[in-house]
Amino acid sequence: MTEKQAALLREWQHKYERAYAAYKKPIKDMIDNEQAYLGTRTIKKPDGTEAANGQGTVPNVRKVVYELIEAQVDNTIPMPKVTPTRGVDNDTATVVEEMLKNQIDRLPLERLNDEQERICPTDGSSFFLVEWDNDKGDVAVKNLHPRSVIPQPGVPYIADMDYIFVLTEHTRDSILRQFKVDVGEIPTTNEAAITGETEAQAETDVHTMRTVYYRNADGGISLMSWVDDHVVQHIQDYQRRKKDICSGCGVDWDDDFEKCQICGSEEYEMVNRDYEEIIMDIVVGDGDNKRIIPAGSQIPYYVPDCFPIVMRKNISQYGQFCGGSDVQAVKDNQNDINIFMNKLRKKLLKGGSYVLKDPEMKVDASDDELKITNASTAQAQTFKVVNVQADVQYDISIVHSNYEYMRQTLGITDSFQGRPDPTAPSGTAKQLQVAQSSGRLESKRKMKDAAYAELYEIIFKFELAYSDSKREYRTMNSDGEIVFKEFNKFDFVEQVGEEWIWNDSFLFSVDDASSLSRNRELMWQEVRLNYQNGMYGAPGSTQSLLNVWKYLKLSHYPYASNMYDAYKILYEQEQEQQRIMMEFQKKQLMNANLSGGQPNAAPSMPQM
Repeated sequence: MTEKQAALLREWQHKYERAYAAYKKPIKDMIDNEQAYLGTRTIKKPDGTEAANGQGTVPNVRKVVYELIEAQVDNTIPMPKVTPTRGVDNDTATVVEEMLKNQIDRLPLERLNDEQERICPTDGSSFFLVEWDNDKGDVAVKNLHPRSVIPQPGVPYIADMDYIFVLTEHTRDSILRQFKVDVGEIPTTNEAAITGETEAQAETDVHTMRTVYYRNADGGISLMSWVDDHVVQHIQDYQRRKKDICSGCGVDWDDDFEKCQICGSEEYEMVNRDYEEIIMDIVVGDGDNKRIIPAGSQIPYYVPDCFPIVMRKNISQYGQFCGGSDVQAVKDNQNDINIFMNKLRKKLLKGGSYVLKDPEMKVDASDDELKITNASTAQAQTFKVVNVQADVQYDISIVHSNYEYMRQTLGITDSFQGRPDPTAPSGTAKQLQVAQSSGRLESKRKMKDAAYAELYEIIFKFELAYSDSKREYRTMNSDGEIVFKEFNKFDFVEQVGEEWIWNDSFLFSVDDASSLSRNRELMWQEVRLNYQNGMYGAPGSTQSLLNVWKYLKLSHYPYASNMYDAYKILYEQEQEQQRIMMEFQKKQLMNANLSGGQPNAAPSMPQM
């Protein structure tokens, strides 16, 4: 490590320590929230400290926090919606949209979303990290826990930050394979931000790598990663295209050799690649928008120029980096439920039955069903069993009240949970209750939609910046047939004067109807309803039925493709028969005109 690298490492280590110190309170709250979600949070006293003398443990917990978080889980992946800012870009916007839908199928977004559906309401936020996998030549997306994303102190929004830290865990061997840096077998420090444990935890071979993404002096985004006092990587303008050149003579470095074949130098350095030279004419666009990028053109490489981190907030809180947590809002009620459940359990366990008898009377205390005693009649009259049970109705009432407070705080009703609701006497009333409850949860859905829209925009930018070949994507034509088209990044290159520029002026959002389009059963019901209402033509007609099976085919109804093909043949036969009938009638009319209106012999009807 050079002295310059050592100084830069010390600078970022110092900034990290400051940022981590400022973020300790949110981290502590997240750990506490997660314990409440899992039901392992100890009982707290009114001042927030743990109850002493073993009173903090709860052997029997009703996990209301867990129940209410799980009730809100939405596994729907919002579908991308791309809107052009210019009329000429309608077709390219559609291409971007279809390409992103194919990426959704390829990426593990179902698993990532399922994780975030728990993390986000529990901790108030969750994160996507978007990277480019050079080995696969494609975008890679993974989740980041909010305890592993350390923001610049005092700056609430990622886009406004000068730097942001990300903590990830790696083994020594994985770091050595990927970065050719040996960081040692045992970490000298352990990171409480990821594990939630103290610094005195057991030794492990997993290292915490700290990575900082920061704006450099030129405004570009650089990154530096380190483990303990080992610099793992430092890349200036890391989002720009790079190449290795010989430090001695400047020619491109050949990785097949250990030294330069021109000057013999054994050292190389990484430099930016600003332009790509087109070696042969490229035809881009389609129809009236077809253009040619001539050979010899110098096309600047696209630079995303954005932090590769997407934040999803549960609900927004002005001026705060983290979003509002559902668990934070209700965990004190869960604490009271734990207290009274613990108290209720002790009361019930201390209750029992007492036997009153003459001291001289001998009683069989075995478990036999038929017990024999030699007690006298006078002694038998003294025998009495008294059941003693504590009154727990008040405790149950308090537990139920806190449960209702928690549900009302989060806006979750019986109808929303799919439970019987006596306050909704009709189906319409139940729909209204669900709609009102959904309105209270609308903010969370909007935050989810905003996060996915930002994710789709970054994926698009990474495709422009790093893809080197045309990318095929699958879509359906108007007849429901699967066709393959191409996403070509050069479709987004335009010439202005003597310069070539990139057209990335698209608006990214999500399709509000995506939940319906992804729910096939609802789509099938909609198609049937539209058919009954005559929206596809007269019900019962071949044309109407053909349209029905066409849309059922598009929504992947079982065997709809076979039925569509059968009705298409029938429809074509009917169309052909109508054409023959029209030709027959036209021929009759012509014969009538030639015979003065009285045809001698009408032509016979052709047979099908």
